[in-house]
Amino acid sequence: MVRTGPFRVTGSIPGSDSTYHEGRSGISVPMASVTTMSEVDALPSEKPAELTARIAVFPSEMIRPIPPFIFSVPEGWVLDEAPDALVVIRSPTEVDGFWVNAILSHDRVPKSMDFKAAMERLARFGSNVVYLRGVEMAAPKSGRQLAQLHGLFFAPSPGESKTVDFFQFIATSPAELMEQYGPAFVEMVGSVRFT
Repeated sequence: MVRTGPFRVTGSIPGSDSTYHEGRSGISVPMASVTTMSEVDALPSEKPAELTARIAVFPSEMIRPIPPFIFSVPEGWVLDEAPDALVVIRSPTEVDGFWVNAILSHDRVPKSMDFKAAMERLARFGSNVVYLRGVEMAAPKSGRQLAQLHGLFFAPSPGESKTVDFFQFIATSPAELMEQYGPAFVEMVGSVRFT
């Protein structure tokens, strides 16, 4: 998430000097002047030994990637992108002026996090335990009644880590169409398997 607010651009990064070391082109590039990819390419390709000894690697045991997974997509539906989402799955066409959709998001949360009190139902799909909840609301701009199915679940815990990988499906359709699209949403949520 990008946070914005009142701030002042200073042109420098706290704790660093104001120039990069000599680049491949043989020119020292002031940090504040690096604005294009060609200027980035001119930065040094080799780092001093004192920096390489402190390099963090992604992915690694300490900087874990998102666990790999698979799930079923309703026939004909489209995979799409959106901010703060791993993926958006949407109907191939608008339905009465609305894109029926499901958004899958991910976060890393404390192992102690518990959703049981907030959820209506606990379901087991193979080895995956999913907390389910149905919600109805009015769309903020149009006032149209929408229905959502929330499916919350965790990836298998990576040993002694302090956090777990939390996934959330939020599937949305016009309220009057949830009975039609609900089975497809449940199939998506229920088909998730970590690989």
